Amino acid sequence: MAGSLHIATVGDIHCGPVSGTKQGGRALELLDGFLAHADRQSPDIIIELGDRITGVDRETDIANMGSVSKAFAAQSIPRAHLVGNHDVMHLTRAENAEILGQPTGHRVVEVKGWRLIIWQADVTIRPGEGLPRIDDDLAWLMAALKEDGKPTVIFSHVPVSGTSMIGNYYFERDQKAAFYPDHGPIRAAAEAARNVVLWVSGHVHWNRVTDIRGIAHVTIQSLTETFTTPPHPAGCFADIRLDDESLRIDTHGRDAYSFSMPRSPMGDGGWLLPKSAEPSETSRTTLAAAE
Repeated sequence: MAGSLHIATVGDIHCGPVSGTKQGGRALELLDGFLAHADRQSPDIIIELGDRITGVDRETDIANMGSVSKAFAAQSIPRAHLVGNHDVMHLTRAENAEILGQPTGHRVVEVKGWRLIIWQADVTIRPGEGLPRIDDDLAWLMAALKEDGKPTVIFSHVPVSGTSMIGNYYFERDQKAAFYPDHGPIRAAAEAARNVVLWVSGHVHWNRVTDIRGIAHVTIQSLTETFTTPPHPAGCFADIRLDDESLRIDTHGRDAYSFSMPRSPMGDGGWLLPKSAEPSETSRTTLAAAE
């Protein structure tokens, strides 16, 4: 039986220049506020969702990444980091790991009977093309989901819900950069595992919860974003609490909200497919491989 778990999460810190929609110059000040909150609340683990910096050039990015890393290193709570698209504009994933002193690839962290999957899929955004297909990353995820039946939370920089981007400053007109083109098969793999409770991401710079076939897909607003709270930075981060019966998410900052729901029962059940619809061949293939 899994125990009560408290995860503190922050993402899209975007340490760097001030722009029309991001207060990157205040990133370290706002990050200190999050870390002070974490010290007071003593979560079991901190998960940082990626885009620690706003990509400028190699020299600037190394300096800004180093400043963010120094802030995290000053506290003792266990942590895990994801790499976002801005983090690898001018630096490699290996250089991110070296600066952070933390791994930046796929991995599984076990805490209090829960499996936390840190899914580091490709986050490269190509102009005009958006995000790539991620067949190899999906294969790793499917294998990891098969390894153990413990209740599971997946973390990724890019969300896979495919939910509407209407109203999103960045992605309403550029959804290719908001989701992977194969987000449907990715969700199908998690649904077929029957043990995924929650999927948490950043990237799209707003707070959203979408419940899809019993999995709560959550995105957390950026620490420095201003498009929902102009002219001020949202200053958002979140506390996630899970136990055998429920999950609760409390976000903090100018764009705060709270959300709770009962945990969906795990097992061979699951939501029915939409009425009068047959699964696509891609979904059939993914489901068959996951079972």
